[in-house]
Amino acid sequence: MGSHLCSGIRIPYTVCSIYWNSHSKYIVSSRTQVPFNDGLYSLVNQDGFTVLDIAVLTGNWSIVRTLQQAGATESNAGDLAHHLDDLLFSAEKKRSELSGAMVGGNYPKETEKEHLKWERRVKFLRKMKSGLEKLQIPKAPQSASVEVIDATRVRIGFQESQQPLHQHNVVITKYKVEWSVDEWKNVEGHVELFDLRRMSAVIEGLSQGRRHHFRICAGNVRGYGPTVATTPPSAVPSSWRDIDNRKPRMDGLLWELEDLFKQVRNSRPEHASEIKAIEPGQETPLVQRKAQKKKSLMQLFTHAPKFQKSLKSQKILVATTWEDVKSLRQDMEQAGSASHLPYRIKLLQAAANMQSVLGLQDLGQFYHKPIKDSSGTYVFCTVKHVKSTKAVSAMNVRWVPLAKLREKKTTGQGTNSANNETPLTAGDMLINSLQEQITYSQVSQVPLRRGLYLGYLKLQSSVDQLQVIVPGRIPNMFPHIKLRDNPHISREEWEWLQNLKQHSWRKSDDPGGGGEKDNTKNNDSPSPAQAAWRKQLVSGVQRLLQELNIEEGKWSLHRLFTGEVLELNSDVTLLPVASPS
Repeated sequence: MGSHLCSGIRIPYTVCSIYWNSHSKYIVSSRTQVPFNDGLYSLVNQDGFTVLDIAVLTGNWSIVRTLQQAGATESNAGDLAHHLDDLLFSAEKKRSELSGAMVGGNYPKETEKEHLKWERRVKFLRKMKSGLEKLQIPKAPQSASVEVIDATRVRIGFQESQQPLHQHNVVITKYKVEWSVDEWKNVEGHVELFDLRRMSAVIEGLSQGRRHHFRICAGNVRGYGPTVATTPPSAVPSSWRDIDNRKPRMDGLLWELEDLFKQVRNSRPEHASEIKAIEPGQETPLVQRKAQKKKSLMQLFTHAPKFQKSLKSQKILVATTWEDVKSLRQDMEQAGSASHLPYRIKLLQAAANMQSVLGLQDLGQFYHKPIKDSSGTYVFCTVKHVKSTKAVSAMNVRWVPLAKLREKKTTGQGTNSANNETPLTAGDMLINSLQEQITYSQVSQVPLRRGLYLGYLKLQSSVDQLQVIVPGRIPNMFPHIKLRDNPHISREEWEWLQNLKQHSWRKSDDPGGGGEKDNTKNNDSPSPAQAAWRKQLVSGVQRLLQELNIEEGKWSLHRLFTGEVLELNSDVTLLPVASPS
């Protein structure tokens, strides 16, 4: 795309056509492709106008929406009527001077061109002034909402008014959000929104724990129209942790675990992780170990008070990765003769052998359950996605299509077994479960989108295992539904949940169905924010139980876990709904 020097700013031809062709009544049409550049449409020309200013004041409604979708904003030049009067006065004065110079007919050709230019400018400025006078202030937005997103911030969402855009000389180019802490006796602050591509705003720096009222109004170059209060009309920036000043579950623990892991690494002798070559005259590692005090992984968890205070008897937590398999195995071999160590050493030895055979250090993600056949053979499987087959460099392995492997195994089973009662071996079960393991690995790595979720928790325990119900399509998560996009729960919402004396999820108790009851421990009526939260929560629980095909008569037996909000990460939170059995 070409460019042209316009008012000392180099911008594309399409934008110049909006700036200058308007002077000769040839403004760009809505069919013209407008390039999307966030900073481009905030530029002003020599008169202090942006592209959007000119399109609005000249009544080119067909292009206003296109410009706004591209990020165009108004100039916010203050008293626009006074500014246009000054420009028009200067233009008319210059035109009069040129008209006087042309009296008598003896004048240069350049003077005539200059006079024609200023004549067009006067007409264009008059058109803009007329457009400003005809422009009307917009009505209030159709609706607005507020939600607390952390202890000092809220998000305001809004919708345009029902009036058709650009009809009857009405256009919206900005919004203003105001808030008050004394029920509108005074306005505490305000924020103006000029970029209309996103119909929401985040208000920051609010007073934690203090109730704020919010309202919003729409405006244009003529000014702002009437306001509309948000729903609910007020909000208290806060967090559910404010009730008991509870810290995050993992607050500081990751640093402590990392520090412990570093101490474990640094406590081992230099030759523990890798046997070094023995130089002439150098003592062997065996002599070195005899000459020094032995330091092993197990010695870190002896009666030394530095480590023993927070650890329970015979319960050791060690963080390790595939890179630490070899060193961890060597440490365990030096640790002693505890009954559980040989089994663990064999597992680490098997992992080390697998790494050596495949030439691959990272063996991937463990499958959630081992394969066990009738003879008692166990197979622990890992799944690793590699971008190229060359990532596995081994002489005694090769790649084969999964379908071919299945076909070969099926053929072998048909020729070797005469009946269907032959028990499957661990190898057969492994091949049969390959696709399931691959699918599990793929879908279990798909993260949940940002929001607050309700999860259905149902456990089944036995002597050797603990099972939980999960959906087939997302096996790394409880059966769940998304409650809302905002993962944060405010103190106001959490207080209502803590004050419930019973949980009733029946449709007859739905606030929208006319059967709402006061199930709180006191007789205080809920605030508008709490009422909206209750309606949202009850509707979500009903939807979750319906999707799981649970009879409505058993809904009241389910309980919502209110001990804490499970924060899976900064963007995803979960409230578990516990099954009665």
